Amino acid sequence: MRFLAMIAAVGTNNVIGSNNDLMWHLPNDFRFFKKTTTNRVVVMGRKTYESMDHALPHRYNFVLTNNREWNKEDARVFSQVDEMFEHAYKIDKTPFVIGGAQIYKQFLNKATHLFITRVDFSKEGEAYFPEFSESDFELLKERKHPSDEKHAYPFTIQIWQRRGVTPKGEELDFLNQQIENL
Repeated sequence: MRFLAMIAAVGTNNVIGSNNDLMWHLPNDFRFFKKTTTNRVVVMGRKTYESMDHALPHRYNFVLTNNREWNKEDARVFSQVDEMFEHAYKIDKTPFVIGGAQIYKQFLNKATHLFITRVDFSKEGEAYFPEFSESDFELLKERKHPSDEKHAYPFTIQIWQRRGVTPKGEELDFLNQQIENL
């Protein structure tokens, strides 16, 4: 199984967004996201790309859409999953799926690693991270962050690895670096 990570911030009910936007502002989680995904392939759906209004800087932005006419100059656009991954793995051995809800659901069964920020927040939204069985994954490390003047909600950043997966080489080096830096 090739390395494929997902990174998401989720509320206590797995909510990830409403009206194509996040439901919280957590600067330290944004910093973690940026540090973890910089210089990586990031895979997203068209709606996620459009909600950002531009490609993420210092990353290889891959957008998956069923609309073959849709195109952006600052992102690679794909309608075929196999073709997208063929290109992704030529660039990066450790690509990240960054959303949205449909894309997370589509790739959860292929994910080897989950980088999940659990936010102590429980309002309803329109987009949710799919349920996953914690028995299928091993928690490698977590770091708790209390609420404070910059963070309205406490949160915990977790790194999970699918059971039976053994990263090697570049993948292992990357994963160890992320665990060390958490």
